[in-house]
Amino acid sequence: MKKIIVLILSIFLFQSCYFGAGVVEVDLPDSYFLFGNNSIDETAVFFETGEYSSDVIVEETVFAIGFNKKFIIAKSYTNNSKFMFEDKNPEILNGIQEDDLISYHILDLREKNPKKSKGMNFTEYVKKRRDLKISEKLNFTIILKENTIK
Repeated sequence: MKKIIVLILSIFLFQSCYFGAGVVEVDLPDSYFLFGNNSIDETAVFFETGEYSSDVIVEETVFAIGFNKKFIIAKSYTNNSKFMFEDKNPEILNGIQEDDLISYHILDLREKNPKKSKGMNFTEYVKKRRDLKISEKLNFTIILKENTIK
């Protein structure tokens, strides 16, 4: 009987170690990381501020990211708008285009205390890339799709 209790407790304890593993976990340069806990739709960019603490820099739902030694670029859907496009229902969309609901983000790796990114539309993003002289070679290389990371 004692062995059965120990076995049950062991299984429970080892299983609890699994909690905390995310659906998406990708290390990015410096102290940044991409993390989605229960669903790919929860994926956000975080900045590690201490041993057990971090700040959200780009809120969910991040679906594309790229980086080099100086910058991280990211694309996210605004305010869970991704769900509006799942069935392409014209009544829900009411003339809104998918590109109108995508936010672009540029994170400067030289900043040691980054603030939460507010996001930009595509035109603002292109202008900021030019202003910061970000290489055209920097592209979105990590594309998140349901059940895959490419």
